[in-house]
Amino acid sequence: MKNLKIFSIIIPVFIVFALSSCEDKWDEHTKLSSGVSDKVLLEEIKSNPSLSKFYDYIVKTGYDKILKSGVLITVWAPDNDAFSKIEATVLNDTSQLKLIIGNHICLGNHIAQYIDTTVMLRALNKKAIYWLPDSGIYEDALIINKNNICINGVLHIINKVVIPKNNIWEILNSESVKEYAPRNASFVANYSFIYFDKDKSTRIGVDSLGRNVYDSVKYKVSYFLNNLADVRKEDKFYTFFLLTDNALDDQLLIYKNYFKVDATAISDSVAWLEITKDYLFEGKITNLSDTLINPEGVKIPINKNSILDTFYASNGIIYILAKSNIDIKNKVKTIIVEGEDDNRILFSRSKFDRYTDYRVIADINAS
Repeated sequence: MKNLKIFSIIIPVFIVFALSSCEDKWDEHTKLSSGVSDKVLLEEIKSNPSLSKFYDYIVKTGYDKILKSGVLITVWAPDNDAFSKIEATVLNDTSQLKLIIGNHICLGNHIAQYIDTTVMLRALNKKAIYWLPDSGIYEDALIINKNNICINGVLHIINKVVIPKNNIWEILNSESVKEYAPRNASFVANYSFIYFDKDKSTRIGVDSLGRNVYDSVKYKVSYFLNNLADVRKEDKFYTFFLLTDNALDDQLLIYKNYFKVDATAISDSVAWLEITKDYLFEGKITNLSDTLINPEGVKIPINKNSILDTFYASNGIIYILAKSNIDIKNKVKTIIVEGEDDNRILFSRSKFDRYTDYRVIADINAS
């Protein structure tokens, strides 16, 4: 009985000690680097000699106004050493400099603390920024001095200037991508349709068949952005494979036999669209397996040795692929229509955004 009493006393003491130890570690993990300042962010940055270059660039780009306002802001400030590694031509370009400085400022209070999850933030330049509060990683920079609390926000000091990344749409329209995949990139960027905006158009009469005639307001709309994925937006990740001209020709040669429409030009466009859809995935896929399954359930073989280059976007990744070998039997789902004629007809169901399109296609065994 005496042993039981001693044991019952030891347990609470042990629990208190354990909790105290955990609390100490938590405090150590989340404690402020420099305490709480009585300055606004702009003054705090100005008073730090290691941030003199950042302060000058803030004033030059006009961000000083918001950093001395009452708006709650978090700043990830690169130190002077970080800016010394950036080319002078970039820093002397006012428009580029404003994008860069805006990439280090976000609305709200963001404390570096124990949150073992990547957080997506929106910088003042409207770019998506990813940071891990626990490890202090801000995109590809590390926090070297954290949680400096000011009157109107939080200041972290980082070891690297975080250059804004282009989004997927901007990369698709860049010369860098077109060097590898000129035809595929051009098709994605330029394939469009005319959209009639009935709400903004004025009815001016009727035709001989009694149909309304409008003084039409029409827009040229990107098929890719409107029907597949608006990769200009940076609130979602995508992975996209672009094919070199040779890889594209090989895949088109296969697809053209199975996506036939009356006009040759339309048939070609349908085949191009199917290839484009097959190589578009939601999410940021960095660990590539030898086979990916796209949103329509089509198995897409990926040979890592065929990847010529990789472009990292603010909202995903573009891979340049030198070989495409999608098995048409994975792509085309066969329905046998019985009849006296042995030449069977197959139907392929293709999903375009919220519309469903049924196409009559050739026999799968056709050459």
